[in-house]
Amino acid sequence: MRGAGLEDIGEFAGATFDYHAAHPQLARLLQWEGLGQAPTADERARTDHYRAKVESFAAAQRNGLLAGGIDAAHLVFALIALAAWWQTVPQLAQMITGAPADDAAERERRRAFVVEAARRLAAPR
Repeated sequence: MRGAGLEDIGEFAGATFDYHAAHPQLARLLQWEGLGQAPTADERARTDHYRAKVESFAAAQRNGLLAGGIDAAHLVFALIALAAWWQTVPQLAQMITGAPADDAAERERRRAFVVEAARRLAAPR
């Protein structure tokens, strides 16, 4: 996976975008899970996974790789949302941008936007 490290938060977000583009069902399943009344599937393991991710973001903040002054957990959540929402509601993306999700050039424009937005949000100043 390209851009999986936190040295470039934009490429991290781009890699997250790529993952969700390759697995669009994930975000939809997460939404479906959120609508249900049943307990969250494999909650402990998933929580551990995301808490480790939050800690790596917090460490990157302490080391000056990411901007401080923003909650690391909120940042992780925001970047996942930024990267995944395009695939979660492709009909909304098409209504807003006028371009279908299967347009390769549009997919690259969306990815580039996610990368730049993440850099502006979290790159150290």
